[in-house]
Amino acid sequence: MIENVVTLSDYPDLLDTKQVQQVLGLGRSIVYTLIRNGEIRHMKIHGKIRIPRRYLVEYINTLWYSENNTTDAGKFTVMKEV
Repeated sequence: MIENVVTLSDYPDLLDTKQVQQVLGLGRSIVYTLIRNGEIRHMKIHGKIRIPRRYLVEYINTLWYSENNTTDAGKFTVMKEV
């Protein structure tokens, strides 16, 4: 049995870069590159980078759509923010 499963809804509405690293399973440099390139939208609050959970969901959905490009919208299961 799987225990201690963490889902995106377990994270706060505003994530820091370390939390984004955990969710995506990526390293620090890659996450900052994605942010700098505009692939992951973000905001700065008092000079600190924060990523609203919905922006992270948008990024994940963008990846999913690009990997599963099809014209049949009925085949998609879109991740939604909880």
